[in-house]
Amino acid sequence: MEPGNYIYVQDGFAIPADLVSIPKRYKPFIDHVLVNHGLLQDRISKLAEDISILYDGQKVTMLVVLKGAFRFAKDLAEAIDRVQGNIIYNLEFIRVKSYENDSQQTVRIESMEKIALENRNIIVIEDLVDSGTTLSGLKTEILSHNPASLRICTLFYKRNPINTVIIPDVIGFSVPNDWIIGYCMDYNEVFRDLNHVSILNEEGKAHFRV
Repeated sequence: MEPGNYIYVQDGFAIPADLVSIPKRYKPFIDHVLVNHGLLQDRISKLAEDISILYDGQKVTMLVVLKGAFRFAKDLAEAIDRVQGNIIYNLEFIRVKSYENDSQQTVRIESMEKIALENRNIIVIEDLVDSGTTLSGLKTEILSHNPASLRICTLFYKRNPINTVIIPDVIGFSVPNDWIIGYCMDYNEVFRDLNHVSILNEEGKAHFRV
C-alpha cells in the first residue's frame, strides 16, 4: 500500500516508549509507540471533516464494530458534531470476532439482526483492518440487506501482505504489519485503556496469552 490520502507511518518508525506517558503496568510489554494520542485526535478531527463532506445533506448510519472501534467512534462522532456540517447520523453497534491470541479464527457477527440496513447509507466504523477477513465477511452480510450505499472507515490499515480482499474508503493511518495495541485495541482484553497506539512486544504476548 503506497502513500495516499492517509497518514503513512513508515516501516521502522518508532517513538521510544520512555518519551511519552505510559502507565507503569504496561511499560514492560511495549516495544515502542507508533502513533501518539495527540496525533490520533488531530487525524480523527480531519476524518470527521471528510465524512461530513461525503454525506453532506444526507442521513447516515454509522455501524460501529465493538469493542475495538468504540473509542474511535465516540471521538469521531464528537468531532463531527464540532464540524457542524449538514449531516444527520445515528450510531449502531455490532460485535465481530475474528481473533483469539495472535492466530486468526473464524468470523462471527453478532447484534446486527435488529438494525435497519435496507435503503440506508451505511458507513462501517472500524478500528483496524488487518487481514481483511473480518471486514470482507461483514461487507458481504451488509450488502445482502440492500443498503443505499456502503462505505468503510478505519482508523488503522495494516500493511498485511495477505490482505488482498478489501481496502477501506476512509483511512486514518497506514501502519506497518505489527501487532498494535492501545486506544481501545487490545490483546486478550488488555491495553484498551492505553492512550497511545503502540507495538506489543513478545514478552507482552507471552504474559497475556490465554
